[in-house]
Amino acid sequence: MSNCLLLFRVNKLWWDPPQPPLITTQLPRVDRYFAQRLLLWMPRKLWKVMLYCPHEGCEKKPLTSAGIYSTVRQVLDIDSFYNLAAEYLECRSCQRKVISWSPEIVKQLDAGHQVQFPVLLTYQYACDVRVIRLLRNRGLGNSSTQLQKKLTEEHSEKWLQKSAQYLTDCKYFASASKRGLTGPVKFQEPPEFVPVPKYGWLLTVYALDIMTRMDYIKASITSVFGRILKMDSTKKVVRKLAGDSAGTASWATNIGNEKGQVLMSVMTVNDGTGLENMANGLVKEKIFFGWYFTS
Repeated sequence: MSNCLLLFRVNKLWWDPPQPPLITTQLPRVDRYFAQRLLLWMPRKLWKVMLYCPHEGCEKKPLTSAGIYSTVRQVLDIDSFYNLAAEYLECRSCQRKVISWSPEIVKQLDAGHQVQFPVLLTYQYACDVRVIRLLRNRGLGNSSTQLQKKLTEEHSEKWLQKSAQYLTDCKYFASASKRGLTGPVKFQEPPEFVPVPKYGWLLTVYALDIMTRMDYIKASITSVFGRILKMDSTKKVVRKLAGDSAGTASWATNIGNEKGQVLMSVMTVNDGTGLENMANGLVKEKIFFGWYFTS
């Protein structure tokens, strides 16, 4: 099928493979039992959005469609793998191309469309975000090694179910062939089980997930430490300095909150010296984190 015809027929994100019939009247085909679903990521085609060239020096020129990218990625899901295909985008100005699953392209979409791309990409594999969500609440018994074992169990159970269904239908035709009801038949072997990536790769993808949620994580961590900041200076702390640090500072300025927690501590030679930049930075941060000061 040509790219033009394929682009014309695209009207949804997820494409499910045809399912094997409930009553088998034809020789079973292995692809009907082990076919994977497809995520066809084509934001420009599906939502008619304007995307711009992310390359430097191109002044954000509009991108045009350049067909389907030739590489299809395998994405790790909870109980199986699925395929990820994407459109190729080209800049008419710099003549360079970019894949629609690139972070520079996905970030140009609004939040409602970004969340419909559930894949975290690495160099060799890709992972569905539902898998990584299982690692977000880290604790005893919720390690990457334990997750890798659970995924292997889920994948193997799903593979065994498909194999049992396929071999059962093949057995029906094999029995009919032995009784002379049909001619000799030859069946395809079930595909080999695809192993789940190692726990180290799961940790790598988990780190990528953290980077995509960094602003939210910072806000969540900061909200634990209260909303009121108070600045106070004292000499009692610096008098306890010993060794090479003794005598190097005269004042200790602390930033605390309404819960009595010290969030930041700065040593200075004189009272108030060098604290203006720190105070200005905290005032700017209060816009994002919801802090306010009290005298």
